[in-house]
Amino acid sequence: GKTMTVYLENAQNGKIVFTDEKYQKVEILRLGEGDNAAVEIRSADGSLRMGTDNKGQLPGWLPAYPDAESSGAIGFNANQGRSGSFSFKSKDSVETVAAFYEKALKNEGFEIQKTLSQIPGQGSIVIISASDGKTQRTANVTAARTEEGTTINLAFEAR
Repeated sequence: GKTMTVYLENAQNGKIVFTDEKYQKVEILRLGEGDNAAVEIRSADGSLRMGTDNKGQLPGWLPAYPDAESSGAIGFNANQGRSGSFSFKSKDSVETVAAFYEKALKNEGFEIQKTLSQIPGQGSIVIISASDGKTQRTANVTAARTEEGTTINLAFEAR
């Protein structure tokens, strides 16, 4: 078997470190507090960050929706690239949100496929699939009407 050492000296400050006999380590970090709290797991191979705050996790080519409330974020960084999934809530219509992302992604050189559906009793849902084969980037945007407004889900991958 392998030996793993757990360092808890900084646990009260939100940091736990695991180290194996080859001194390879994995860190678990608590970042921020309250509504901006997140957990990040780091290793030599990459990192995973989960929380409600998306600051610094979205790539420059996929903007957060203006004046939207962030409601969930997961970001992955690894040697092979980055990916993530983010959720927002907005008071704007599904169509306004879709137009914003369609324009932003086209301006970044993406090819766009857009699907609009009507769900009886719930309203409209728009799904945008975007890809840029030259740079190996993909993005998926889903905007759906709910009782609270429009829910926006973003997912991306960049190699």
